[in-house]
This record gives sequence, structure tokens and C-alpha cells, in this order.
Amino acid sequence: FPETFDTSSVSHVDSGKLIVLSGLLSAIWNHSTSEKVVLVSNHTKVLDILEKFCRLHEYTFLRLDGQTPTTQ
Repeated sequence: FPETFDTSSVSHVDSGKLIVLSGLLSAIWNHSTSEKVVLVSNHTKVLDILEKFCRLHEYTFLRLDGQTPTTQ
């Protein structure tokens, strides 16, 4: 990502991948509320975007990255 990239203004409609993710998670949620989904990324900025996406759609999530204390 460019240094000037701001994840705070990203919307799920800004990315085709997030549009598809939204549809997939919605279908999984509508089918069964007990299913778990793992989203993986090599970049923390992508995790920032996914975190905002999950908050926006009120999905329960747990984020694990290099900043997560080992006690958690």
C-alpha cells in the first residue's frame, strides 16, 4: 500500500474482493450461525480493512497478528 493509503475511509463497495466476501459471509451466516470463518492476510493493513468490514457488518471476530500479546 502507498504510505498515504488510509484504511479508515475504505468501504466494502470499494473492492470487488470485499463485495464477494460480503456475499460469502452473508450466505454462511444465513445458512448457519455456528459456522466459523478464518480470514488470512500477509499484510496488517489488509487486516485493518477486514476488521473495519467485520465491525461494519457486526460480525463477531478475533484478530491475531504480530501485535497480539502472547498471553491472549
